[in-house]
Amino acid sequence: MSSPMQSSFSTPNASSAPAAALPPTQLSFSSPPSLPPPSTFDFLPLVHQLLSRLPPAVASASLTPSGSSNGSSSYPGQPPIEIHQLGAEAGAIKSRIQRARNAVKALPDIQRTLREQEAEIAYLEDRIRQLQNVFPSSKSTNGVEGHP
Repeated sequence: MSSPMQSSFSTPNASSAPAAALPPTQLSFSSPPSLPPPSTFDFLPLVHQLLSRLPPAVASASLTPSGSSNGSSSYPGQPPIEIHQLGAEAGAIKSRIQRARNAVKALPDIQRTLREQEAEIAYLEDRIRQLQNVFPSSKSTNGVEGHP
């Protein structure tokens, strides 16, 4: 097994080449992939709402470190639940978390390892340096330098 401090990284296209000689694995300059809507990952308010429906004795022990609870829910109109009902009530939240996991797994390149990503970054940084040597005016980050 290789050391994490090793200076060259492997990609599917090149197994033992130095980082500067690695070709990009899947470079595409098209539009970025469509991401799932932010609401896909917004389940913490639902967890808070569910936990706030627990009886005060359970809620004060699990939600507030000081143990101070006035016994009222932060969400009016939501009936309190008993601790044994928590699993059934959490079913919708669990399925929402699973959908969020599946959305993340469906993102492009999510299966790539950190080493593969670092190798591609090193290759691209080297490529940028090479291009900057060829086109010295491109070293400007604001596009103004090098122009009369």
